[in-house]
Amino acid sequence: MEFAYAKKGLRDLCEIRATAEKQLGTQTAAGLRRRLADLDAATTIYDLIAEPVVETAVDEERAVRIGDGRRLVFRSNHNKAPVTAGKIDWTQVTRIQFLRIESDQ
Repeated sequence: MEFAYAKKGLRDLCEIRATAEKQLGTQTAAGLRRRLADLDAATTIYDLIAEPVVETAVDEERAVRIGDGRRLVFRSNHNKAPVTAGKIDWTQVTRIQFLRIESDQ
């Protein structure tokens, strides 16, 4: 999968280990790194085996749990998102944009 980030601070959090550990704690930062590695190895989000993708309150967004009651929220980052029956066809999404880390409610 190809990644993009909504904000530079989120990119730093995802790409710089020390930043993630300082802001999220060691355990959650490790969970974030594992999930990013899983997503990087996947072709689509449906290739994730260990823990499934979580639906959010917003139809166009999905999330993965990273630990400590938190999740990493993302959306399709295609110029024109693949759509089937009026909804994003997540089986065809290969580019995602990370939006935020939030409480896993």
